[in-house]
Amino acid sequence: MFGSIGDAAEPAGIVRPAPQPFLWNRKAGEGERMEILLQDYLRTHRVLTDGAMGTYYERLAGPGGPVCELANRSDPERIRAIHTAYLEAGADLLRTNTFAVCRQILGVTVQEQRELIAKACAAAKDAVLSYQEGRRDQGLQERPIFIAGDIGPIPENAAVEEEEVLDEYRRIADGLLDEGLRVIWFETFSGMDGIRETAAYIKKRDPDVFVMAEFCVDQYGYTRLGYRADRLLAMAAACGEIDGCGL
Repeated sequence: MFGSIGDAAEPAGIVRPAPQPFLWNRKAGEGERMEILLQDYLRTHRVLTDGAMGTYYERLAGPGGPVCELANRSDPERIRAIHTAYLEAGADLLRTNTFAVCRQILGVTVQEQRELIAKACAAAKDAVLSYQEGRRDQGLQERPIFIAGDIGPIPENAAVEEEEVLDEYRRIADGLLDEGLRVIWFETFSGMDGIRETAAYIKKRDPDVFVMAEFCVDQYGYTRLGYRADRLLAMAAACGEIDGCGL
């Protein structure tokens, strides 16, 4: 079961520590702790997710700043600080700052997109490292923290073919999976388009990856595309490649 945090308290600056072993959802290598898969953890625990990244960043950076995802490169300390604030507020799961990392929105090359994804993942991982080290300094045990690769809906454009859009979703998913993430979170979608196909692609790469589909509905329970919430959730539940769904 998932919950979410709203706006956490404004974070102070953080200092990057030397790398240390810590708990998060990635494949364990030599000398590292055994990973905890989210699907196994959820059998006996509740998971509290973080809150919004874009609105939080805009509040800290002020209007007229860079697009939040570009801040992975231009303002990584602030992105790490936001992750840290959510951890200190009790979040068990962080979502990477990659919601709008598609090339169509940012106007970047494939190489630049991959760099932004890698830096977003690094910011989340560094925040977890710093947080876990702080717990050890206080004599506390590390706690399981999961990092989900966040994917937002790609804007519809009549000039862009469906296969091009699917290629973009797969490219983003590849970037997140290549950084070792084992949770992929489709955030605030209005339908199943793009999710179903990309989820199947992800599961072919790694069947143990947890795929979460989150939908956005209005006050009447309908999405922007006219899907009723209960119908959309039923569609997601019937998709064998999706492990969790919600609103």
